[in-house]
Amino acid sequence: VYGDVQRVKILYNKKDSALIQMAEPHQAYLAMNHLDKLRLWGKSIRVMASKHQAVQLPKEGQPDAGLTRDYAQNPLHRFKKPGSKNYQNIYPPSATLHLSNIPATVTEEEIREAFTKDEFEVKAFKFFP
Repeated sequence: VYGDVQRVKILYNKKDSALIQMAEPHQAYLAMNHLDKLRLWGKSIRVMASKHQAVQLPKEGQPDAGLTRDYAQNPLHRFKKPGSKNYQNIYPPSATLHLSNIPATVTEEEIREAFTKDEFEVKAFKFFP
């Protein structure tokens, strides 16, 4: 949401911690700014700058080899184009969702049902013209 993730390494001796390498430093800053101290599953998460400049890929056969993933060539990166409009849509986490590209034939009831069938509560709903 805040940038293109290049690599992720879950720490071998501390599996509740990870190093996440973003494509650009300002993307890492956005993630830190919006996610540090956020409550997730009842716990406050910490997001801070690492002393490491890059997440190193493990050598073949190392015990932590399965804990590191490289996403540098992933085609799903949203920010790879210079001047991407995705930078205009960066906000802190919120309980409000913005849905778009909904066919005109879909009703409010159908959208509410899509969420409530999985036991999510819809507190308010509004279609924009």
